[in-house]
Amino acid sequence: MGAGTLSLLTSQAALNKATATDVRRFTQFKSAEQTAVGVILKEMGTVPPPMDAQDRAVLDGIRSLPRGAAFDRAYATQQLSAHVYLRSLCDNYLRNSAPRRNRPMEMHVRHLAMFALPAIAEHISFSQRLMNGQDLQIVVLFSKGQAHAGLSFLFVDRVLDVA
Repeated sequence: MGAGTLSLLTSQAALNKATATDVRRFTQFKSAEQTAVGVILKEMGTVPPPMDAQDRAVLDGIRSLPRGAAFDRAYATQQLSAHVYLRSLCDNYLRNSAPRRNRPMEMHVRHLAMFALPAIAEHISFSQRLMNGQDLQIVVLFSKGQAHAGLSFLFVDRVLDVA
């Protein structure tokens, strides 16, 4: 499965079809994110797997849906499926490969997988919320001086520092 490619193409299709505000925000983010990931992988010399017949059928199905709530749910469902698959790929890769410091490119791929896992988990949560018609407005509370690292601020509407 070419999950990244499928995610990019379905997100690009959704840019004009998504009707819910948060779904539109997510499609814009996913399009930009997958474009950047594609550039990174290409520069690393890693070729993403091509889409298979199942991927093309999913893409055709998304593209054939009219605008509206049903489209938004179908897009969120596809994103959930793609991210669950990506999480399993990263998990399996990290569990079944040992870091080899004498192979820098392999270390970069490991680092990318390690960096991607929290974002993938976040996108799974977002996709589930979108499928259920829940908004993605999030208020984050931090104690003074608490680090904000590891949190995507894409859907954070307010950050409140509390004493």
